Amino acid sequence: MKIAIDARIISISTGRYVERLLHHLQEIDHQNEYLILLLAKDYEEWEPLAPNFHKVKADFPIYSVAEQINLLKLLRRLRPDLVHFTMPNHPVLYRGRHVTTIHDLTLIDYVNRRKEGFFKDILKNIIKPAAFRGVMWWAATQSTAVITPSKHVREQLIRRFGAKGARVNVTYEAAEPLAAKPEPADLGQGKDFIMYCGNAFPYKNLWRLIRAFDRLHRPDMKLVLVGKREYFYEQLEAKTKSKGINNVIFTGYIPDAELAYLYEHTKVFVFPSMSEGFGLPPLEAMNYGVPVLAARSSCLPEVLGDGAEYFDPDSTDSLVEQLDALLDDPERRKELAKAGRERVKQYSWQRMAELTLSIYERTR
Repeated sequence: MKIAIDARIISISTGRYVERLLHHLQEIDHQNEYLILLLAKDYEEWEPLAPNFHKVKADFPIYSVAEQINLLKLLRRLRPDLVHFTMPNHPVLYRGRHVTTIHDLTLIDYVNRRKEGFFKDILKNIIKPAAFRGVMWWAATQSTAVITPSKHVREQLIRRFGAKGARVNVTYEAAEPLAAKPEPADLGQGKDFIMYCGNAFPYKNLWRLIRAFDRLHRPDMKLVLVGKREYFYEQLEAKTKSKGINNVIFTGYIPDAELAYLYEHTKVFVFPSMSEGFGLPPLEAMNYGVPVLAARSSCLPEVLGDGAEYFDPDSTDSLVEQLDALLDDPERRKELAKAGRERVKQYSWQRMAELTLSIYERTR
């Protein structure tokens, strides 16, 4: 079977999923032929390790007109037996057998509004979300098979889009050590800090975390927010300063080895997000023996289980109370760290790849 995998997202936020999928498929499948579709910027970076894997340049921006027209032409020329679209952004006119991974419904439920001018605001905040909703419906109902990273997302697709349950498959993701050897990171965090890692989109609920931290009244403690500097982090940092809230460190991007060091030394990892499809950062923290405090929202209780404590994501009071209690209870933090290490063992990227391959085989 000739299988094309759309890997154009390999270097962005959900790219970890694609990179691990390709890595393990090359280890376990030496029978099928694979065509790996890559953007030009990633074409030279990614190299196949198995002889049955071949890369193909597909330099069509995600969520673009070129994607709908030129990617469709490319697929018709390649004539694969099966295509795996690793996000629901495929050409809607493609009629061949295909599997689509739908990571979450966040972009439908939450619009990340930016102030960029009247016409750009309409395009990004109204037209694009509406178009994405249509593409999501198409992917959920017309794909040969659908993959989701959690039962939560699977149930959403069935309930809200009418996806057929027999076609929607859950393949949990996993967390691995970020670096072979952590490297000390001196960002002014000192020895007494809590942290968050991820994007700063409004649904990530970081302003609530900052307000809760300010209400802890712990002058020697720092809040470390790790994430690449972009519009929403810049807005959040400016707002934090304007409100006179101190001891909040915005790190910007940091290398994995330094992030691993922060994980190893933080008191608590807080993940206040309102919407996730899987929730990889708190699992990464668990891998380093970090006690996790997460929002009781979306898939997080399903994925993190008893390896974390939870708070009401709509209540700053709840977050303050839970965080304060956890910081005052070193024994509970040890218990959570141990439970988290056990929880993370339940997930495996290789198992994810094996389940994905079995889904490919069932589409024959």
